[in-house]
Amino acid sequence: MPPPTSDATSSPSESPAPPAFELAFDVGHVQAQGVHGRVANGLTRRPAAAVVATLTELYTIGFVDPAAWGDGAFPSLGTLFTAAARPEGGQALRSLTLGAAARELEAVRPRRARADLRFLADANDRPVAATADVI
Repeated sequence: MPPPTSDATSSPSESPAPPAFELAFDVGHVQAQGVHGRVANGLTRRPAAAVVATLTELYTIGFVDPAAWGDGAFPSLGTLFTAAARPEGGQALRSLTLGAAARELEAVRPRRARADLRFLADANDRPVAATADVI
């Protein structure tokens, strides 16, 4: 999952506090497939909003909020993963964040990003798994 397009600025020796930038995702295509076929979009509205909220938090921690970068350690990123998934999430820090570049940057100015979501639903058409393409 590539990061949203952004403009990064390197750290000068003396600089003012970086400006605050907010990241916003436009939800593009949402699709859900259940046991009995395609699931109505009305049943995916709330799960889609939850996925977008999580993506927004992940990208804010990993790319937008310098206070969350922890000099490239991204200590709060683990809160987005279940306990079982934290070790794998921690190993993926380079692809989920700015990685070591966080030590060289003072801010990233995000541009608009789009998330296309796909859900897999159970026999009752409840979404149980999601994938997101962020572009």
